[in-house]
Amino acid sequence: MPPAKKGEIMTKADIMGLSVDIVELEELYGELKQYLQNEYLNVIFFVTMQMIEKSAVDVQYKELLESSDYLLPGEELVLTAYLSEERKQLDIFKNYQCFSKLSKWLDAEEGHIVRNVYYIGKTRKETQQLVDYSSEKYPWLKAQGMYCEGMEERDDLLVNEINAVAPDILIIALESPFQEEWVLKNSTKLNARLCIGIGSILEELLGEQEKKTGIAWLAKKWKLFTKKIHFNLFQKKVEKYKEKQQGKL
Repeated sequence: MPPAKKGEIMTKADIMGLSVDIVELEELYGELKQYLQNEYLNVIFFVTMQMIEKSAVDVQYKELLESSDYLLPGEELVLTAYLSEERKQLDIFKNYQCFSKLSKWLDAEEGHIVRNVYYIGKTRKETQQLVDYSSEKYPWLKAQGMYCEGMEERDDLLVNEINAVAPDILIIALESPFQEEWVLKNSTKLNARLCIGIGSILEELLGEQEKKTGIAWLAKKWKLFTKKIHFNLFQKKVEKYKEKQQGKL
């Protein structure tokens, strides 16, 4: 089991003006342990290439994302255009799948303590899929409630329901920027310890459960192809941003 080490190697990557956290897994492991002991809410958001591009032209959206305690890469391609070859070899948090490793460390370290979780999603079907996925992949997470649809009309009711459960972890899978706006607006009202916003990576996450055959297999191949094209364009934008910043020095 790795020791919890605080404040050693964590840095910020300026990716097209957005500060994304580059953090070693051991560092983040120590922080997560602390977050689950705190009496106030800590927030983690995942960021994708599309979100970075939007933040470059929307200052308010950028500020929303950076309001989190950690803004982590939801997909490895986010850092590929930024990291040096040397840094790519480090055991850093590169995408949402790294949480599996962190989860195993936490579960073993805490002696398989059950953590209560409350889920918020867009639709009942999608939210239930998320609950099922989490229960299978992370058996130490116990669903204590879920909510979906009509949040704008029942905002206070939802906050009260969450507080009645007092979950260790609040997992939110909503569209951005509504997800970030809702968390920021209600962060001081929520009786939870850790909030993880996964709306940006939910499709990828739930896609792990799908059988990659027939139409599903073709759809995945097409998605990988379009993502590669997107990455090539994204990388050019990142390089152009770097050149512009260097020209200001």
